[in-house]
Amino acid sequence: DAELISNAHINVVNDFEVKPDAWFTNTINNALNVGADAIFKADATGMASYIDDGGTTVTGTTNVEQYITSERWHLVSSPITDATINTYYDVHLKFYNEPTNSWTYLVNPVTIPMNIAQGYSAWSSDSYLGTTTVTFSTLTGQLNSTEITVDTLDYTSGATLAGFNLMGNPYPCALNWSSNWPMTNLSGWMQIYDNGIYRGYHIDGTSYNGGTPIIPSTQGFWIRALGSDASITIPLSARVHNSQGFYKDAGKQDHPMVSLSSEINGVTDETKLVFSPQTIIGLDPKFDLEKFENVDDAPTLFTMSEGREYAVNYLPEDYDNLIIPVGFKTGQEGLYQIKSPVIANMSTNVHVYLQDVKLDKTVELYENSVYEFVFSPLDEPHRFNLIFKDGYFGSEEL
Repeated sequence: DAELISNAHINVVNDFEVKPDAWFTNTINNALNVGADAIFKADATGMASYIDDGGTTVTGTTNVEQYITSERWHLVSSPITDATINTYYDVHLKFYNEPTNSWTYLVNPVTIPMNIAQGYSAWSSDSYLGTTTVTFSTLTGQLNSTEITVDTLDYTSGATLAGFNLMGNPYPCALNWSSNWPMTNLSGWMQIYDNGIYRGYHIDGTSYNGGTPIIPSTQGFWIRALGSDASITIPLSARVHNSQGFYKDAGKQDHPMVSLSSEINGVTDETKLVFSPQTIIGLDPKFDLEKFENVDDAPTLFTMSEGREYAVNYLPEDYDNLIIPVGFKTGQEGLYQIKSPVIANMSTNVHVYLQDVKLDKTVELYENSVYEFVFSPLDEPHRFNLIFKDGYFGSEEL
């Protein structure tokens, strides 16, 4: 279990270390003076967590560790004021370009600064370091401990993923994503990339792929600007200690909703339809979440509308006789399943059907919550339809 250390009466310490999966709070009006080095550890079990409300002075070096598993992309961010890309020496590091939906690698010079609250993507190759611990180390700078406002968010009208920006948690502790964050012209969604799968959470409590509001320490996360005047402030009040896993089940959802999921190699992906009076027909970027494609050895499941692919699609509440295209992708040929783990708050007279477009077969999801099918990467992505009908057909065939 994580450990909470109360330091209300500590003023001076020598070497100061917080172990992985433990946390420490320097309380308000308590000046903590570290006479030597301060180090916040990380390993496969987790990261140290530190919240400074009293003001900490370190005579020596401040070090914050970040654990990087090899052969996977990690979304990362700097917790110190003066980090450079040299922190990731022999680790591939890149940043996202919203106008072109592309990435730029950072190589030379190694003195290029890492921007505070910007997210980056890092990959440690087995050919170089393998699984490794990256250390943010500072002599002249300090830990980020002030409120941060970002008003330079990119928004390019007509871009493939217009308005998506990769931000980063700039603190050596977790953040709690909520409507209490000051935001201007932003979607309510936050997304984290977790071991090949995107997980999201909306400020209204809607979860996608098991996402929660917790943004771990030094974690990169996606937000979406809805115009060129978008801005966001990361409030100090959002800082939290958190020792649990990234994602748990979301809270209760009151809107009518249908969720579809598929699992490959132990990795589950889902897509959701949520029916709400607050939304509109077509893209509603405040609520809708467009799909980011997962890695090839995982499933990618989405709904489709007007050339867009959705992870979460909010629609008006009039769902009777509605047909929604559903897409499926993966990089491997095989026998797969689609499940409907959640059909909630629907009118009792409306039945929900899954239609296999390729086989012209339709099943009623209340009676058949698991559908098995063969898929090849050469198949059309539009493999299914979700059909909402007033009345019961009495058999699997529509």
